[in-house]
Amino acid sequence: MPFLRVIALISGGKDSFMSLLHCLANGHRVVALANLYPFNSANEDLESFMYQTVGNHFLPLYESALNTPLYRQEIRGQAIDSKKTYSSASPDDETESLVPLLERIIKKHPDADALCSGAILSDYQRTRVETIALRFNLVPLSYLWQYPTLFPHDPAALLRHMAHVGMDARIIKVASGGLDESFLWKNVADPIMIARLNRAINKYGYAGPGAVLGEGGEFETIVLDGPDDVFKRRLVPKQEYSKLVQSGGGSSFLSFSGIANEETEAKVGVPKKSSGNLVCPGKLDPIFAVIFNDHYPHAILDLAAEQAGFQPTTHAPPQSLDPVYVAESCTEGAPFTFALFNLSGFVGQSVESQMQTILSYLKHWLRTTRLDSKNVVFSTLLLRRISSFSAINKLYGEFFNGINPPARVTVGCGDQMPEGVHVLMNVVADKYHPGRSLTLHVQSRSYWAPANIGPYSQAVSVQTSRVNGQWSDDYDGHLVYISGQIPLDPATMEIIEDATISSLLNYWKQVILSLQHVYRVQACTQVSGYENAQIRAVSVVAFLAGEDHIKERLVFCQRAWSARTSVQEVTADEDDIDPWDRLNRPAANDSNDSSHVSKQSAAEFVFDATLEHDNVFRLIALVEELPQKASIEWAALSWSGPVDETRLSESNRDKEPLNSSISLNSGHLLLVTSLVLRDDVFVLDGNPIYVEQIISMSRKAKEKMEIVHKKSHRPKYINSLTTIYVDSGLVDPAKLTAVSGSQIVPCKAVWSSKGTPLAAGIVDRAQIVWMDNEPGSNTPP
Repeated sequence: MPFLRVIALISGGKDSFMSLLHCLANGHRVVALANLYPFNSANEDLESFMYQTVGNHFLPLYESALNTPLYRQEIRGQAIDSKKTYSSASPDDETESLVPLLERIIKKHPDADALCSGAILSDYQRTRVETIALRFNLVPLSYLWQYPTLFPHDPAALLRHMAHVGMDARIIKVASGGLDESFLWKNVADPIMIARLNRAINKYGYAGPGAVLGEGGEFETIVLDGPDDVFKRRLVPKQEYSKLVQSGGGSSFLSFSGIANEETEAKVGVPKKSSGNLVCPGKLDPIFAVIFNDHYPHAILDLAAEQAGFQPTTHAPPQSLDPVYVAESCTEGAPFTFALFNLSGFVGQSVESQMQTILSYLKHWLRTTRLDSKNVVFSTLLLRRISSFSAINKLYGEFFNGINPPARVTVGCGDQMPEGVHVLMNVVADKYHPGRSLTLHVQSRSYWAPANIGPYSQAVSVQTSRVNGQWSDDYDGHLVYISGQIPLDPATMEIIEDATISSLLNYWKQVILSLQHVYRVQACTQVSGYENAQIRAVSVVAFLAGEDHIKERLVFCQRAWSARTSVQEVTADEDDIDPWDRLNRPAANDSNDSSHVSKQSAAEFVFDATLEHDNVFRLIALVEELPQKASIEWAALSWSGPVDETRLSESNRDKEPLNSSISLNSGHLLLVTSLVLRDDVFVLDGNPIYVEQIISMSRKAKEKMEIVHKKSHRPKYINSLTTIYVDSGLVDPAKLTAVSGSQIVPCKAVWSSKGTPLAAGIVDRAQIVWMDNEPGSNTPP
């Protein structure tokens, strides 16, 4: 991986310096330090959500301490754009103070190509740094992003990892009811202080995974020392220069306004600490590390059983697909969920021209429905050749140029595409997006999950619980569209490939890592504050590319999914264990070695096969190519909110469920997955029997959904959308347009998640709106 030349944003606090150390650990070079400080030196604490300014008098000392040039800029303006995501370019917004600072630095260091920050859980900070960084074509780096979730059984892991590298970070400000002035000037990396912080911050109940790190503004720190290979000198401020300032609201801080530039000293006769001791999160978290280490042998044993191999079917090129328009009203004359499927350009056009034709039609269609590109929440791009992706993506990005583009799944279908068609596009739009939606759009490299390096978001969460077309907060739920996840190493943004293990083990690890990405993205979209609220996948498809080891990879997908969905957390009885003991356990992941991780964490969870969600992951589709030559891409639709679940299924002669359904949140969301089995007797190109079966099964699925809904009082569909994954060697996709409102995904082969060969897999989804039981009532029956 080529190294980056990093400009490190530092505030003096622990997070910015730990982020700097992780940049070095990933092989990058820090070429400059950057800091912003208050315009009015008398106002030391701006209480800004964006910048830490307490302790800013220490900042000039870091240039000599780290032997790295430091550049500083006054903070001008205030928070004009206070939304979580940043879209303003107003010169009066405090975020824009970064612009002249970076201009000066880049002029001095024209080879700088990255910007790092210490954001951990703050979307507010991260999105602003990302926005400014990308203006300068700098790669944003946030290696601490979601750090507490990477060590789920140790919220204080970051503080412990600071101690490993000898970081001395003193509390300079307290602003929490549980923290008083006795905490000031204590080292947060000291084990005794970590225990004190845990007890104090969680005094009135568990305050959340970031509280012990000060993520809610509970405290702020100033770093005096760090590993010897990075900190050449240490800060030694004289205590007589400190002054206690009480700033109201229970907060107080130490001011060192009289500190002198000479107050650093050479590190002579002190214990040596190296940045080489830095703990970097393993690529797999504890649960997925156990799956990788312990479930692979079971997968290999299962290969002895008869499983479907890949038998390609020759076929003529499919005919052209007609575009499908879907728009259903929640109440008369008030549609709010729309879909456009199977959009393509004209045969004979170039790749770019076909994409321009699609986007022109989409723009016109959105305008006629009084929407624009910002209302699109999800898209699917089906390409004949992945090699054309760059040209298509450029046009796509110019169209979806907002700060929060839709989630997206991209696959290369090869010659399964209709003849002469280079690209097919499908979109789902919501009238109230982004107003009533949540978007997860992380563009920084981290250890968490792959950054968005193109015009798409990791996930878009759309509120679905509507009564009489109005929002029903009492029965809130969100449908979460998740972008396709491939096995990228989040820290490097390269496909994970381990030369020390076999190709089969690499496939196994890639299946698991990409599934972990789905879970991490999904976890960040959870809607909290509602009774019985959960976040869980409700429809999952695994796309495979390449024809080697197909039999094994089918088993890998099924095994990884069943293992992860059977995880049950093990916790002691609340009356038998002190919560502080639970919070203060040693870090579960103090090594890069995933086998060490699994041994340390095995006691935290068990695998219970009765918990498997078999009717969620039903389909595996083989396609020609995937982005970045990936071997697998997981595509998932999730639900975030209250869950009361109903499951229905019926089986065929071999006990393979022909269809299964899930009803969630009193029927607000209903999904039916149907399987059309491949029968070798009917392996004929475009055999009408398969077409009739597909149309019949989709019709039956809709009838099943109608039966479920009829049990409720006056429901009405919001929308009914169908996706058909079809083996185009058996069925010409063009003959399936009789399936109303259907997105067609032409594949080289399709299997059930259990490895049964299919002619097609059908996913029908319905969202409904509840009608009042009585005038003025918003309660679903």
